[in-house]
Amino acid sequence: MKEITDVLQNKKFKNYIYIGIINTIFGLAIFPILYFSLSNLQLHYLTILTLCYLISVIFAYTTNKIYVFKTSGNYLPELIKFSSYNVFVYMLNVGALPALIFYFSLHPVVAQYIFIIPIVLLGYLWQSKITFKV
Repeated sequence: MKEITDVLQNKKFKNYIYIGIINTIFGLAIFPILYFSLSNLQLHYLTILTLCYLISVIFAYTTNKIYVFKTSGNYLPELIKFSSYNVFVYMLNVGALPALIFYFSLHPVVAQYIFIIPIVLLGYLWQSKITFKV
């Protein structure tokens, strides 16, 4: 129990939550922004999802590196580790999004919002233990 309390009181964890909120808002906003603003191009929602992942990963990596884990150097190794988590999540997302749309008749934006909830929770574990391990 003390370990959980220590983590919750850890400044780095609190910063991760704050930056995570910003990254989540950014990530949640970018999908509908691109979805609706690129609608005249008639892009498939999975193409838009791919663009969103690329933009969001770069944004999230930068904010986590600078404001949470405050590491210096190691840009390429950290970016590879950070991206590997996001590639895994992307692969899950590519399967989950069509399933949520097809089986539950959800709009793509609503389905994406549902999918992202557990991903945010898993992110801290990966980033703190693997990507930005100091």
